[in-house]
Amino acid sequence: MFQKEGYPLDWLQELKEKNNIVEVISRYVQLQQKGGKFWCCCPFHHEKTASMCVNEDGQFYHCFGCGESGDVITFIMKMEGMTFPEAVAFLAERAGMQVPTPVGFQSNAESRQKRDRLYEILTLTAKFYYKSLMSDEGKDARTYLEKRGVDKNLMTRFGLGFSPSYDGVIKYLKEQGFSEAEMLDCGVAWQSDKSRRVFDALQGRMIVPIFDMRGRVVAFSGRAVTKEFSGGKYVNYRNTKVFEKGKVLYAANFVKKEKQKVAIDRVIVVEGYMDVISLAKYGFNNAIAGMGTAFTPEQARALRTLSENVCVCYDGDAAGQHATVRNLEILNKEGLNLKVVSIPENGMDPDDYVKKYGHAGFEKLLDNAVPYVEFVLSVIEKDNDLSTNTGRAKYVNEALAFIKTLPETTGRDVYLEIVHDKSRVAMNILRDGLVNEISEVVFSEPQIQKSELPVSLEAARFVLNKMASDADFAKPDDVISRDVFGDNEVHKLVYDYVKEKTEAGEKPQAHMLYSLSQDEEVANVLNSVKEFHDETKLIKYYRDSVKLLNLNYVNYRIKTLSQSFDACSDASERRRIFTDLSVYQNMLKSLK
Repeated sequence: MFQKEGYPLDWLQELKEKNNIVEVISRYVQLQQKGGKFWCCCPFHHEKTASMCVNEDGQFYHCFGCGESGDVITFIMKMEGMTFPEAVAFLAERAGMQVPTPVGFQSNAESRQKRDRLYEILTLTAKFYYKSLMSDEGKDARTYLEKRGVDKNLMTRFGLGFSPSYDGVIKYLKEQGFSEAEMLDCGVAWQSDKSRRVFDALQGRMIVPIFDMRGRVVAFSGRAVTKEFSGGKYVNYRNTKVFEKGKVLYAANFVKKEKQKVAIDRVIVVEGYMDVISLAKYGFNNAIAGMGTAFTPEQARALRTLSENVCVCYDGDAAGQHATVRNLEILNKEGLNLKVVSIPENGMDPDDYVKKYGHAGFEKLLDNAVPYVEFVLSVIEKDNDLSTNTGRAKYVNEALAFIKTLPETTGRDVYLEIVHDKSRVAMNILRDGLVNEISEVVFSEPQIQKSELPVSLEAARFVLNKMASDADFAKPDDVISRDVFGDNEVHKLVYDYVKEKTEAGEKPQAHMLYSLSQDEEVANVLNSVKEFHDETKLIKYYRDSVKLLNLNYVNYRIKTLSQSFDACSDASERRRIFTDLSVYQNMLKSLK
């Protein structure tokens, strides 16, 4: 019985059948049908022309641009940043299926149960904080929120709360059967270095729960609500067993849910949680915030699943601008269409601005957002005194260094015109400086010569593709044995799967190969397609490929047996080798 990480292959096949890959992928990217397949811009690399193919018949996808390939489970793993078991559980929940305990993976099952308990603790803690906010104990926190324009509907919508004491939630969770160790693991409890006593570090603060993309509570942030409060103004969770700051975006789960209801033309990135909440009050349900640290590639990829169009709001001071530039570099590498929103009034953040000017005023800011490249060039300009020769030279050098990082397809000449207008340096000098340095880099790189695939490898991939695709003319018994695939273990694994299914009277499913192995050779097999307008030629090519594999194998066996025969001195063993050798020599005659 084939298994993948302890899950029966038959069960995984049912899971995939109930999660049609076209339906699943279409929730993340826009698909366009061409012929019998669906195409889209690959969500795993930046591109403007669709190069990712989603094969509904085969239930797998492949990007001809970056090479990413897989089945519906692989897609969810990559898009949601999940492990294999997490992706399986995600799809099982979507399909209403019960997840079996993986065979031989009891420790993994126990580990998941422990994580599930941590998520349960965090959910119960969020409910405890919310109930406390709505009680008499939470009056000061409610007053603070109401003064900031947050009504009870918003408090409920974002699950805001209040921590009444240092041990209130600890006692409550103990009553629910959870240990201090579990509370420490998920961050609800902190421990004193001196007394070793556990306590709620968010005590006395208004609470903002942090959700992951799946809508699970993974952390909390606390803010003091009175001037008399003796502790720090803000307290944020550290990384825990279920929370990593660099992988989470605040409110991304709400934007994801909104996207499932209506089309979202862009995502607004702001600095603080309250900015997100205030924007939502005024009808902007497409805002997210980072975790108070620089964006990571993981966060950039998560952002891209929500929209390729991103408007970043920043604080107007110099420090805020430079922080924005650093964040934009990460987001730009992910291929996002970036614009920057500048708030014209000093000291105002998105929360302040939308309250003062309303939906229409903030919408106007978004419409006037500056493209990424122009924003960076404007920051470089502000950093230098263009009234002096030294300042102009420094501006030109920094601007050219930045423009050189841009792909040539971005229209570099347009940005050189900006540098020319600001610096008064001639365009031919700017172009020469740009091209010369780039050409040095290009010509310093070795030229890689493309080489054709070995014929036997190409034949093996094609034969296995047709067998796995259940072509009428392709059967496992066409090859002499699994050994015709030499030492390629992935090819042998594919062959074994097809043979087992065929002998059981079942059709092999091509997409199930991804459940057998994550090796990239699986994708090479599935994408080994030859275009033949005449099926007769297709069948001939298949049979020729089979013949090549069989001939190579038989010749190899004759060679090795002959060497063994010559080296052997035992008479009975020589007779046995000679018998085997005769069998393969007869095979060779029949193949020619």
